Amino acid sequence: MTSTVARPLFAPGLALLATFAVACGGARVAPDETPVAEYHFEPVLVSATFEDDGSITTTSRELPEIFAEANDYLRADDYSHAIELYRTVLDQFPEEDDYIRVTHYNIGLAWEGLGEWDQAAYHYATVLDRWVASEDATWSYFRLAECRAHLGQWDEVPTLMQRARDRVGLAHIDHLETWLREANALLELRRYPEAEAHYAEVLAMNDRAARAWDPETSDPDAEPLPEGHAIIAHAHFGRGRVYHELLLEIRLVLPEEQMIEDLVDKGQLLEQAQEAYLDAVRTGHRYWAPAAGYMTGQMYEDMHFDVLAAEVPDRFNELEVEVYFEMLREQTRNALEQAVDIYESNLAMAYRLGSDNLWVEETLQSIRRVQAYLFEQEGWAEEERLILEGRHPRSAGFADDMVFRSELERRGQRAAMPTL
Repeated sequence: MTSTVARPLFAPGLALLATFAVACGGARVAPDETPVAEYHFEPVLVSATFEDDGSITTTSRELPEIFAEANDYLRADDYSHAIELYRTVLDQFPEEDDYIRVTHYNIGLAWEGLGEWDQAAYHYATVLDRWVASEDATWSYFRLAECRAHLGQWDEVPTLMQRARDRVGLAHIDHLETWLREANALLELRRYPEAEAHYAEVLAMNDRAARAWDPETSDPDAEPLPEGHAIIAHAHFGRGRVYHELLLEIRLVLPEEQMIEDLVDKGQLLEQAQEAYLDAVRTGHRYWAPAAGYMTGQMYEDMHFDVLAAEVPDRFNELEVEVYFEMLREQTRNALEQAVDIYESNLAMAYRLGSDNLWVEETLQSIRRVQAYLFEQEGWAEEERLILEGRHPRSAGFADDMVFRSELERRGQRAAMPTL
């Protein structure tokens, strides 16, 4: 299990210390007293097996051995066997508090590996409830936030990250992660100004750290992140998403004066989103750069459909409606052609970066989709019918599309930076 961010996934040295205690067990001389023999025994799990001949075979295993084997399974991504052994620790050695605490944390990691977010959340919450002052509790805030995100419980993430930020001993990268996770949650909660401010804070904090950084004298934990780091690339991408979402929320409706004003606002938001997406592209991150390129193309598609879906004046007769759509499509064609150009450039960039992920596949599909739409007029008649009914031509599948985009982003968070 690798990570670009140092995380105490297992109990460092716990089994080693236990073994050391056994090795050192023996006589200890107490001051001014007769020497007394003291022996320290590790907890042992004894199992009995009844053989066919009526005899009984017993086996015994010490707690450190069971715990270490569970950790080995976890490191090997064999989550089911890890969980089985961690459960043995929880069930059979409930009085061994240090082991129980770390076991709850590690079994949470194993349930995460299986995608069982409710189960994982229970164990992280247990650590926070029973051992809130421990170092394991610090990292449980991060892991519990991950679980809440996958469960769609976004409203719980900001509080978790605020509490994590108050913990002692966080490195610069950990502080940035709290702001990024909180920003992602605020975006999902549609609290856009706050989300943008949090993404901006990630970038500003890293800039401040870079200005203060001296490789000779600075604390290693204060080292700034390089521009191509996943956290930085994701923060740029997140800012693009904020402006993109705001653009999507503006619907073009009559009267004409209002429509013109809204169209200007959409244009400004498009420019802001595009600049933020381009900042993500410039990081060269293998996941987030192609993601930002793809979303830039999507934004031009979105702009085309939003303008096409503008409210149609009631006074138009059938012939005027036909001419209206013909002229409008001609005016918005450029947005779709730009989308194709962006997709093609994005594909070339992704191949240069060696990216091989779902964003690349989606870019390929988008090129085919837009080209078919432009040259075969696929679905045009149905779109116009929906618009005349006061509906957006992408309303039917738009919600699913945004869910899909969010899922891609979450997969990227885990692929690019396992703690996210």
